[in-house]
Amino acid sequence: DDGIKPDALEKLLNFSKGFDIVQAAYIESYSDGTEKVPSDAVFTDKEITDTKEMLASYFLAEIHESCCNKLYRKSVIGDSRFDVNLAVAEDSSFVYGILKKTRNIKLLSVVTYHYYIREDSCMHTVIEDKHFLVLQLRDRQYEEAKADIKLFEKFIFRYAKDIFFLLHGILHDESRKFAYRIFNLRIRILQEKKFIFLSSYLNLRFKIGVFILWLCPKLFYKIYSK
Repeated sequence: DDGIKPDALEKLLNFSKGFDIVQAAYIESYSDGTEKVPSDAVFTDKEITDTKEMLASYFLAEIHESCCNKLYRKSVIGDSRFDVNLAVAEDSSFVYGILKKTRNIKLLSVVTYHYYIREDSCMHTVIEDKHFLVLQLRDRQYEEAKADIKLFEKFIFRYAKDIFFLLHGILHDESRKFAYRIFNLRIRILQEKKFIFLSSYLNLRFKIGVFILWLCPKLFYKIYSK
């Protein structure tokens, strides 16, 4: 039920010469016919030829975690495959691995892909066990990124956003099935509060949320369960 523009491959191919990956923009399409730009994605026209800069752009959502809006050089994919142990974020894991062996990437702001969001989509339903598997991917990335402080600052943007997503899902679940996970998630995010508060990538509203979670967790749970 997703869709691509009729000239999507043509546009990607036109910019592919000399690049290992070409990425175009995408928009979200809903069942009521509305469309909108994803709130957490950045669309730009840009060429990146440095591996660390590519990974930084991935963490900051310039290089999207999705596989479906990209054209790849076959030799770059090689023997890379999806991680079958991940029920979610398997595409994010794939893209991350590909970027580490990519020479360059071309980013385009032109839209070629329509991502259709169903009301029962796996990332938009009540939180489930599988949603926490994203932390396995982030833990691997954490260990790799912490060796470079500048890259780690970008990683924290993605890491903190994922933890907030999980906390929000737990607090909105009336069954409180995963309430026992809140303690660990709170520890995870507060361990990085220095990087979060000093981040130039996370907005003030997000930082205030972390501040409340730090000093008055009960107030945080009350606010974010609404």
